Amino acid sequence: MAEFSRLWNNNYNDAYIYIMGHKKFSDAHKIGITTHLDKRAKDISEDVFLKQVFKKLGNRDFAELIEHLAQMYALVKYGQFETIKLDRRKKQLCSSGHSEWFNCSHAQASGCIAQAYKKVYSLNFDKLALARECLSYPRNKGVQIPDDMRRWEVNVQSYIYENENFGFESEDIALP
Repeated sequence: MAEFSRLWNNNYNDAYIYIMGHKKFSDAHKIGITTHLDKRAKDISEDVFLKQVFKKLGNRDFAELIEHLAQMYALVKYGQFETIKLDRRKKQLCSSGHSEWFNCSHAQASGCIAQAYKKVYSLNFDKLALARECLSYPRNKGVQIPDDMRRWEVNVQSYIYENENFGFESEDIALP
């Protein structure tokens, strides 16, 4: 099995999908995942706080696909929150996850995650179809995936390539 079949090196852990807010920006919301919910916000910044946590639908790899689809919905509908995105080098506003902040309300971010969950159910938990949707949705809407989101894009492309060309996937990507 090719090593890149695993999207992340802790694919065996459960993961939470969340929305975080920033004390300095009421119109900035982060859509992300973590395996350690209780310490994630503190790791980013003292100004970042947890707003909402969503139902787990599998391990970190599967949650990663759901997170990326929700982020693509937010990217297309609302765009990235530029002030935090441009803070990537200085790290004065937050220490990580700069590309995961979107120019939207809490309700709008929650709607993007709800839309991603609906897609998971409509695709019958098909991870390969979900991975394809993560890449095709923004392209079909005429939006290019930004450079600061390239790492996950390459991981998803590798996952699709491995499955389509070699006919297997990581057995470690478990479903509930």
